[in-house]
Amino acid sequence: MNTIEHYGEEKQKVNQIRERAAREKQMQLDAVEAYLKEQEASGVNREEILKHYFKKYKDFFDNKLVGQMKTKERYDLLKELIYKHEIFHEKEENMGVKKAA
Repeated sequence: MNTIEHYGEEKQKVNQIRERAAREKQMQLDAVEAYLKEQEASGVNREEILKHYFKKYKDFFDNKLVGQMKTKERYDLLKELIYKHEIFHEKEENMGVKKAA
């Protein structure tokens, strides 16, 4: 059986998918960063905000696999959770309001 490198077009497609996924992830992390800065603007420091979200998603962080992660990986996981549970749901709710109007 040939490796993926043997097939030029398929390798290109795989690379495009990886690049698109990386761009989307970076876009999500940027959105979370803006969301957190917006909360900081209300007068709460970043550390308190992050503590709140760590408590809120404690069930994710009690997992043994997460306990083995490096600190940066845990923060990235927290940011993904914030995006999926806070920002993304907020967008969906706003879209629903527009559709209903």
